Amino acid sequence: MLEKFSSNKTFIFHDIVCEKQNNGKTVKFNIDHVVISTKGIFTIDSKNWSLPDREYNQADFVFKDGELFDSTGVLQKDLMDKIDSQGKWLEDKIHEWINQRIPVYRVGIMIGAYVKNVNKDFSKFWIVNDSAFAGLFDREKEKMPMQDVLRISDSIRRFVEKPIK
Repeated sequence: MLEKFSSNKTFIFHDIVCEKQNNGKTVKFNIDHVVISTKGIFTIDSKNWSLPDREYNQADFVFKDGELFDSTGVLQKDLMDKIDSQGKWLEDKIHEWINQRIPVYRVGIMIGAYVKNVNKDFSKFWIVNDSAFAGLFDREKEKMPMQDVLRISDSIRRFVEKPIK
């Protein structure tokens, strides 16, 4: 689904292995997908969900006031923390690479699920299903100069090509 966005203005990276320090220990993690585009920068954590039988318009997930709840009402704090920390990690890396602070959209794509976005606030988090992501991305206005897109894409490409020890 993401590859259809790949163009001379949009670059897609998959399965980026990263490291960060947590309480004095090195923790490795991955970012499923990164999209660098004139429309912005997106870290994407994708989750596959099997679809239970459900009534029409019943949400598998509800995203409200910056919090994600599953269909039983359980807060998905760990998942939201993961999505947020991936975006923060990339923001920090971009600052390190090009000495510029650029906001990163934090995206959770729930493949095969229905996500009800109560506040319709997509300013920082996009918690959506796969088809909703495509529509949001298509409607997003261009906001980054191509020069920044190329600099950041090149930095990510070099980072991915350099193995982590």
